[in-house]
Amino acid sequence: MPTLRIIIESVNALVLGLWAGALAMVGVAAAFAFPTMKSLDPALPGYASYTGEHWRLAAGAIMNPLFGVVGLIGKVSFLVVCVLLAVLLAKKHVSFRSRTFGVRTVMWLALGALTLYVDRVLWSPMNELFEAHQQFALAGNNEGSVRVMAEFDALHAKASPLMGAQLVIIVSLLVASLVDAFRSPQADVA
Repeated sequence: MPTLRIIIESVNALVLGLWAGALAMVGVAAAFAFPTMKSLDPALPGYASYTGEHWRLAAGAIMNPLFGVVGLIGKVSFLVVCVLLAVLLAKKHVSFRSRTFGVRTVMWLALGALTLYVDRVLWSPMNELFEAHQQFALAGNNEGSVRVMAEFDALHAKASPLMGAQLVIIVSLLVASLVDAFRSPQADVA
């Protein structure tokens, strides 16, 4: 069994594990931060003229940067996985005709498309909307704040299940990496 393949697949699994862990933990952190802030019902002195929910501002101010970090981890992880798969192919440690490589390729392409969609169509606009919400709230512009938060909420309804789908694909790829690390490249050639 080629040592390079085991090393690459292990690094691949490590990177995917980091990404999965970050994605799962940001979801867990949000699941705690928002209800906790809601129950505390803080009044933020800097937003005194804002009549909306201060707990959302407080929890969002904590979580928004964390979602940005997870997005960065996802993009870097995806690029690393691409490079690692390219090395496996270049060194002929994976066969194009392998069923497992075909399944991994489909999952990898789905993950890439989903990651791009979540990043560009959801997270980037959600980040901008949350920042606009903060600015409107700081200025006491309650109508503007309500408007942008309605747009944010519509995107958020899509983001949570898609993050769950990302997590399922990442974990599936992680398991496939570990299984493939110790298989012969021709073990399951169609």
